[in-house]
Amino acid sequence: MIIQPGLEAPSVANMIELIRKDSLRRVNIELQDETGAVIDIDKTTGPGGDPNGELELQVTTAGGHVIYTESFWPPPLIAEPRIKKAATGKYYIKWGTGALETAYTGTIVFNWHSRQNATSEDAYRSQIAEVVSPRILTLFPSLRLLLDKTVKPNLPEKYCFIGYTDGMLGIFLKMGLHYINSFQPYPCWTSLDYFPIEDYSTILLKAAMYQAITSQLLFAIDTDVPNFSDSGRSFVLQHAQPLAAYLQNLKQELEGTIPNFKRHFVNSGTVSIEARLDLAFGMLLATSPPGNLFRNLWSST
Repeated sequence: MIIQPGLEAPSVANMIELIRKDSLRRVNIELQDETGAVIDIDKTTGPGGDPNGELELQVTTAGGHVIYTESFWPPPLIAEPRIKKAATGKYYIKWGTGALETAYTGTIVFNWHSRQNATSEDAYRSQIAEVVSPRILTLFPSLRLLLDKTVKPNLPEKYCFIGYTDGMLGIFLKMGLHYINSFQPYPCWTSLDYFPIEDYSTILLKAAMYQAITSQLLFAIDTDVPNFSDSGRSFVLQHAQPLAAYLQNLKQELEGTIPNFKRHFVNSGTVSIEARLDLAFGMLLATSPPGNLFRNLWSST
């Protein structure tokens, strides 16, 4: 992740971090000043004892529960700091070395606070990480095969990419699960790990494709060229209409298959109900004149 004061422009370096369950992952940040130059934190104090630079980290769950905190600077510093300096302006923490840090799947938020020196602006950035199990990683090749029709390079170090990163595929799968959960009947899966991918992975993959192609459609609307002509040469670039047609067909298919799929997990049966009036209400009916209405109950006696 790039942390630069006054700049919130996204880049591929700020994409979601993917961490395999029960593994170690180095989470990196790069500090820049307002001009984009790589800078270090000023680890000194001013005349009044206040720190000139600051670099702090708080790791939380998506619900805000604090998992870990550390101050690289200012003091007090912990005896064995986990935030390390790799090079000028480049810092990292190795996540997973603490007890149970990657033992459970779910969303983790790395909340960073940095300031280069006493006159610099404070910068606050949140870095999102998803801990996923190997069981879910087995879906990535299938989803990539469905979405990507060519071999496309991913170059995070150049801040650009073509195609889909593993982190993006994980997001699409999670969005697909939420889309499935929005349908009736009731059964819902709170995590991808609970979804029965052994028998019904196709449903989840198609729901993930629906989310991914929605993103493609919006990109096509922005970039299509309906008609271009210059010096006798012309060309047309049209992706939005074919994508919209396919997306509509996929939506209709999912609207039919998802409810039927969820019915596999619904128990059905018959309930027989017999109304038995208590003595007080029976006496009220017996003494009331014919044709009275008691809480939508019509009396004919």
